[in-house]
Amino acid sequence: GSGTEAEPYIIDTVGKLRSLVQAKTDITQNTAGKFFKIADDIDIICLQRQSYMDANGGLDAFMAKSADEIKTFFESNTSGRTNWNSESGSYVFAGTIDFNGATVVGAYGVNGGLFAKVGGGSVIKNLNLSNNYFTHGDKVGAVVGYIPKQSEDNIGKVTFDSISIHNNAL
Repeated sequence: GSGTEAEPYIIDTVGKLRSLVQAKTDITQNTAGKFFKIADDIDIICLQRQSYMDANGGLDAFMAKSADEIKTFFESNTSGRTNWNSESGSYVFAGTIDFNGATVVGAYGVNGGLFAKVGGGSVIKNLNLSNNYFTHGDKVGAVVGYIPKQSEDNIGKVTFDSISIHNNAL
């Protein structure tokens, strides 16, 4: 895609999602006014390597855990665990991302949420967030860790639409 509403940038790998939330490419350095969408054929986005999940009982066993068990699981099984570190410096996601109904699982996040910071007219929609563990002091949430006050014009102008948050530990 070209990053417009009619032709959003398509995210079809975990690596591309990671690049977006970590501002690792020119496209994601400044997301204001840009549109992103998870590919149509993706139902589950697991933020841990398959080898980690397989070594610890597999994805089905992981998905059967309660929120408390998720926290204990990630704290106890550190070998091979991938940290989901969204950019927590000056980067603020300010675009529109359509998760297209995909379920994001397996995040062990140490920067406060799937996105560390959002603001400036951002829209996050059609997301299912399940079986994740997010930490970071007093700035922690499942979807977003922190919404900074960038200016008087954008206070509270973040849209969350059709988001299901289930079985996450904070």
